Amino acid sequence: NLPALISYIDQNLRYQFVNETATEWYGMRSDEIIGRTVSEIFGEAAYEGFRSYIERVLGGEEVRFELDFVFPDGAARLVQAIYIHHFVNKSEVIGYFVLAHDISKSHEVEKDLRTSQRMLGDLLASTQEGYWQIDNQTFTVEVNQSMCRILDRERDEILGKTIFDFVDAENANTFRNQIANR
Repeated sequence: NLPALISYIDQNLRYQFVNETATEWYGMRSDEIIGRTVSEIFGEAAYEGFRSYIERVLGGEEVRFELDFVFPDGAARLVQAIYIHHFVNKSEVIGYFVLAHDISKSHEVEKDLRTSQRMLGDLLASTQEGYWQIDNQTFTVEVNQSMCRILDRERDEILGKTIFDFVDAENANTFRNQIANR
C-alpha cells in the first residue's frame, strides 16, 4: 500500500480506479467510489473548490496544488495533489490521474524550522559572543554583528572568505586540526 492516493477519473468525471489509500482517505470501499462522479463523492460545495483544477487538467494542463482535506476521522490535513491528463491520439484528453499525498507533517517541520531559524537569528543578533559559521571548505557562510566587531570588519568583508584569511599561522594550525577532527 503506497502512502499516496492514486486514482483515475474519466472525462465524465467518474472514478475508474482508486488505490487503497484513496479508500482510506474517502472512508469508502472502492466499489462505493468506482463509477461515481467527483461531485457525488465530495458533494457539490467541495466539487466547486476542485472545479478550476479539473477544467485545467481536462484542458490538457498538468495541475499541482495544495489544499486542506478533511479526512473521515474529522482531521484536516494539508494535501499536495497533482492532476495529470490522459491523452488519446496525442490530442484528446480522456481523463486524468490523481496523485496526492499528505504533507501536513513536512509542512509542520518546515514551519518549526523557520521558527527555530528566526529564534537562532534573534539570539545571534542579541548576544555579545561572536558567532562564525564556516562550511566544509572553510568558507564563511554566516557571522553575527558581535563577530564583525571582534574582527573589526563589515559582514560583507567576511562572508565568502575562508577562516584562514583572518587568523595567524598558529591559530590556522589549530583550526586545521579542529576541522580535520570533525
